[in-house]
Amino acid sequence: MGSTSQEKKEKKDNKRYDQNASDLVLSELDASEDTDSKNPVWFLPWLENIVAFVVLVLFEVYFSHPWWVADLCLLYVGVFSFVYGQRHTDLSVVLSCALLLSRYQMDTLNVCIACIRIVLTGFAIGYLKRKAKRVEEACAEQTDYLEDRLEQLAKINMENVRIKKQLEITVVNEKNTAAGLTRLLTSFIGLNKEAALEQACIVFGRIAGTKNALLLDRREDGSFYERGSGQMREIGGPVQEDLVVEGCFVNREARKDYPDFAIAFQTGNQLSNVIELSGVPWEKMTYQTLCTLREVQNYVQCLTF
Repeated sequence: MGSTSQEKKEKKDNKRYDQNASDLVLSELDASEDTDSKNPVWFLPWLENIVAFVVLVLFEVYFSHPWWVADLCLLYVGVFSFVYGQRHTDLSVVLSCALLLSRYQMDTLNVCIACIRIVLTGFAIGYLKRKAKRVEEACAEQTDYLEDRLEQLAKINMENVRIKKQLEITVVNEKNTAAGLTRLLTSFIGLNKEAALEQACIVFGRIAGTKNALLLDRREDGSFYERGSGQMREIGGPVQEDLVVEGCFVNREARKDYPDFAIAFQTGNQLSNVIELSGVPWEKMTYQTLCTLREVQNYVQCLTF
C-alpha cells in the first residue's frame, strides 16, 4: 500500500510539473509575440506583407474574374499564415477581403463565398502554426529539463561510485589496521629522539595521505621554527590550546589558516615539538585517521621523551 500511494504521488507530481512547464512555455510564447517591437527588424514581416499585397493588386489588374483573384488572395493569405502565424493572418485576410469587396461588388454572392474561404483557410493555417510552435517550445523545454536531470543523475552516480570505492578501501584498511600499525611502530625501534621525530613526520604524512608534513621545534623564547629551513612558524591560539590540553588539534571547521592536523610532543609539561599536517584529503579526515595518529604519537612519546 505504501509503495502504491508513493507511485500515485509521483505520477501526480510529474503531471503537475508537465502542466506547469507547458503553461510556462505558452506564457513565454505569448509574451514573445507581444514584444515583437523590441526586435530591431520587427517591421520586416509587416513590410513584406504590404509589398506582397501591392503585387497582388498589380496582378488583379490583369485578371477580371473574381475567382482568379480569389485564388491569388487565398495563396497570399495561406503563405503569410504559414510563415508568420496568426498576426499576419489577420492583416492578410483583411486586405484580401477588402480588395475583393471593393473590386467585385456586382458579384456579391461569389465574393462572399471567396471571402469566407479566405477567412477560414487563413485562420485555420494561422491557428495550426501557432499550436505547432507552442508544442515545439513545450517539447524543447521538457527535453532540456530531462537532459539536466540526466546530467545530474550521472554526476550523482559518479560520486556514489567514488564513495563506494573509498568505503571499500576504508574497510580493507580497517581489517589491516593492527598489522599496518605494527609495521609503522617497528620503524621507530633503535632511533634517537631527533631521528624518531623525523620518522614520525614521515609516518604521519603517510597515515594522513599528504606530503605536506612539517616538523616544528620550540626554542627557549617559546617560538616555533621549521626544522631544516629555520623559518619561524606562528601557531594560532586555538591550535596551541588544543595541543596543550589534548595533545593534538583537528581542523574541524576547515579554516585555511590552520593545519588539518597538528600533533604535539611534550618534554615535561611544556611543548617541545609539533608536527603539522596540511593538504589532507577529505576522505582521510576521519576518526580512524585521528586514532592512528594518536597511537603513533603515544608510542613515540613513551619511546623517546
